[in-house]
Parts: sequence; C-alpha cells; structure tokens
Amino acid sequence: MPIDLDICDNNEITIYHVASGSKVKFFYTNPDTDLHIQYKSAILNASVKGKSIEDIQKIQIEFGLKLINAIRKGDFVYKGKPISSDSTDADYLLQWKDVIKKVAGNIIIKFVEQILDNACYAIKDEAANADFFGGNMRPS
Repeated sequence: MPIDLDICDNNEITIYHVASGSKVKFFYTNPDTDLHIQYKSAILNASVKGKSIEDIQKIQIEFGLKLINAIRKGDFVYKGKPISSDSTDADYLLQWKDVIKKVAGNIIIKFVEQILDNACYAIKDEAANADFFGGNMRPS
C-alpha cells in the first residue's frame, strides 16, 4: 500500500487501554514534516535542559492534542454519559479535549508514541512480513 502524501484529517488509530480493557479510537490529522521537527526539537530541548519526565510527557500531550481532531462516540464517558466530539451530536461535550487531557493523558501519550515517535521502522530485509512487526504492518 503506498504512502498517501496528502495532508488529511480523517486518519484513524485505535489504542487499547489495558486498565479498562477498552479500545479507544482517535481521528487525527497526519503530521507534516514541520510538526515532526517541532516535536523532536521540543523533546530534545527539554531533555538537554534537564527537564523532568513530567515536562516531557506534557510536551507529548500538547502535540497529541494538536493532531487529534475527534474521538469515537462512547469510547469515553464523563459524569456517567458517553461523550462525543461531534458538535451536532446530542452527547457533544465542548471541552472533550480538556477532559481527556486531564484524566486520560496516558492514552494521548501512547497515541503520540505511535504517530510521532515510532511511526516507521527501518528494515534491511525486503521480505519482512507482518509477523516481523507483531502484526502491525499493512499488506503490500
């Protein structure tokens, strides 16, 4: 499958949350090169300046929230109700990003690790298949 070089905002990724046994789907904009550079620079600057892991995780959350533009309705519940990021939905929560940031930052960090930190692998063997990548490879 070829890499689509158009910037689009309808990418999907599912993150498995071990503690709850839930699958959370984020819809996001694919990052461009400038965002990758900004992210890596922010992480490197924080590391060089001796910032704490907490500060680095705040950077990860900040960049994750820049990319995430929607959630699947019902993947998160707030005050006993499923929440939606769709402004036309009856369960729309205006501050959905703030609530997720406050309570589920670990899920945003895992998203960032997949999209900005570990988005690709270098392989020497062209014959590598999905088993080599733990099943996380698109068919070619």
